[in-house]
Amino acid sequence: TQSYLKVKLNEASSVTLSLFDVSGKRILQKACGKANKHMLNVASLPKGMYLLKVSNGSAEQAAFKILIE
Repeated sequence: TQSYLKVKLNEASSVTLSLFDVSGKRILQKACGKANKHMLNVASLPKGMYLLKVSNGSAEQAAFKILIE
């Protein structure tokens, strides 16, 4: 299993990564400095489906379904 979730952005940006379980509970949150590659440690999480939200602090946000096996 992967210990880290790797997030690659099109351009360098300071973002907040938030990981939610299927019930909508926030499991992890990490503020990341200005870069285009970020990593989130998911080694302690059980297998399952999660939602990753990437936010840059303004109105721009993106959400992705993540499957941890």
